[in-house]
Amino acid sequence: MVIGYLHWQLWVGPKWLLELFWTLQQALWKFFSIPVMLITLLSPWHQDRVSLQQGSISGMLKAVAWNSISRVVGMAVRLVVIIAWVISELLLVVTSVATFVFFVLWPIIVAYGIAAGLRLLLTL
Repeated sequence: MVIGYLHWQLWVGPKWLLELFWTLQQALWKFFSIPVMLITLLSPWHQDRVSLQQGSISGMLKAVAWNSISRVVGMAVRLVVIIAWVISELLLVVTSVATFVFFVLWPIIVAYGIAAGLRLLLTL
């Protein structure tokens, strides 16, 4: 019984936790659509473009200005999404490492707590 528990605590459980953390990381990658965000980083927002009008300098300047603004807005929104993904990834890594360490050290923490409690009871 003890061997089975130790096998689960030190092998099966940590392996399952690592698979869970990897699945969560993949879910964040897909949720934030990082490949799409990186590929379309400089694309106009919602493909909102103004075509150049031939013959009119003011029309051409207006089209260039509007297309530039659309690209800047698109880049800003995509950068915010990428930054949110980076923050989410950092939080996931920190909580995953803390959970993994706590899970592996849990039997030692419990044994120490029981020993400390018994020592306290016996000294009274």
